[in-house]
Amino acid sequence: MKKIIAMALLCVMILTLCVFTGCKGSEGATPDEASTNTQVTETTTETTQTEAETTATEAVTTEAKEENKPQPEKTKPAQNEQTVRPDDGGNSVSGKPADREESDKTATITVGGKDYTVNVGDRVVYTCYLKTPKAIENIQATLTYDDSVLWLRQGKAKEMFPNLSGTIYNANITGTVLFNATEPMEGYDFTGKGVLVTLNFDVAKEGKTEIATAIEFMDELGGNSYVDNFSIVGNITITETLS
Repeated sequence: MKKIIAMALLCVMILTLCVFTGCKGSEGATPDEASTNTQVTETTTETTQTEAETTATEAVTTEAKEENKPQPEKTKPAQNEQTVRPDDGGNSVSGKPADREESDKTATITVGGKDYTVNVGDRVVYTCYLKTPKAIENIQATLTYDDSVLWLRQGKAKEMFPNLSGTIYNANITGTVLFNATEPMEGYDFTGKGVLVTLNFDVAKEGKTEIATAIEFMDELGGNSYVDNFSIVGNITITETLS
């Protein structure tokens, strides 16, 4: 009887051991196996991170190369040259003129009783010379022209009136330039024939015009007037030219 009981207990122990072993197999690997699996997982993760870092490095390198790549030079826009406009009262500022095309059209300009034939697009220079017996202390004059045919190009006062210091002038009146100057102490010396006024014009279109300077008053230094009722008196010489 005791043998039978002992054998039964042995069978129960064997059965229990078999059940325990099966449960362990169903629950997962042994600690060594789990450690091995963890190492494999970590290795895979590190490989993935390395690949990501390599890709990011390549992207940064490519971007740097694109930034360092020589860029095409930008063409600097040409600066517009100052041009004369017909709607500015025939006046323009001084400066380098714009290039003009050759033209077969002509205009006739009368200066000092002489006719000059010029091409449309030409630049012409009007000059009025004055010669007086003595130095003058003041002068006032008006220059006229047709601003539909000629466009005036203004310069500096000392260029337009080289022998009249302190000249006051107005060139913004249509087809007219008004000017006057006064020097009662030393006067202006025109005894040797000097330039009274010189102006540059562009020939704008076909037509006929006259450029003329009329002296309205002018007195000798400390003496008599050289103009009486808008007419020149005394030994005064006025010479006008176009070039």
